[in-house]
Amino acid sequence: MAVGDPAIVLRSVQGAGSLRLVVRLPAPLEPLDDAAAMTAPQLPPVQISDLFGTTVRIAGIHVVDADPALLQIEAIARATDPDADAPAYRLTVGDHSVWFAPESTANLATPVTQAQAPPGSAPINYLGRDYAAFTTLMRSRVSQIVRDDSAWALDHPADPMTTIIEALAYAGDHLSFRQDAAGTESYLPTARHRLSLRRH
Repeated sequence: MAVGDPAIVLRSVQGAGSLRLVVRLPAPLEPLDDAAAMTAPQLPPVQISDLFGTTVRIAGIHVVDADPALLQIEAIARATDPDADAPAYRLTVGDHSVWFAPESTANLATPVTQAQAPPGSAPINYLGRDYAAFTTLMRSRVSQIVRDDSAWALDHPADPMTTIIEALAYAGDHLSFRQDAAGTESYLPTARHRLSLRRH
């Protein structure tokens, strides 16, 4: 493997108790000697761990015959809630590590029709005007723009980008309230300020 080049996770899918990966190595695997050329090349040490450092048991690693730089990895992972955020894993191949977040098989089971948008261009609701809507909107948009960046899949509250999104959502919520203040304060059922209630 080339020095300084990490492996790239091309595809990762997590189902009920299983985790499947397709990984591209920076250089094709080469056999140790001529006798080994007749058999499979030697695989580098591969390890998968979750956010807490717990090692995930690997069930099998296979080299794709058509491309010796591709590995298919099957692991046994704990079942997750399909509606929850995707868990993040760390793949270590040799001396290099990379974070990835697998797709859920529940999301992949939806039949694809011609009317559906291609991946990465799902419709985004731009009509939200409160903190929760702005946060969801910005996370959806950023995840589509930087889809290949596995760091966005982690979604940590202390992550600097999450902090920026939440700060912008707060500012957007405050500006939306200011824009709607005249209409909100003009009617008794929707008024929020004591001065407006006193005027009514």
